[in-house]
Amino acid sequence: MPDDGAVPTPADVSALVAAFRERSRTPRLDYVRPAPDLDAALAAAGFAVDRAVPLLVPVEPVVPPAPAGWWWRR
Repeated sequence: MPDDGAVPTPADVSALVAAFRERSRTPRLDYVRPAPDLDAALAAAGFAVDRAVPLLVPVEPVVPPAPAGWWWRR
């Protein structure tokens, strides 16, 4: 998870790829965008966006009503 303001270096990406490969895994990442510095570092290392999906965030938090017969009420 990138920290706010973090600027990954090519060495950081290489270390990440090495950690995946040491475990016989395909290097891949899921992260919340926008992260322009991370996007640039990954693109420079040959990573490509496989799928960019929207982040689902409620506009207003909603607490559903308690089921009938439930003893706890807000």
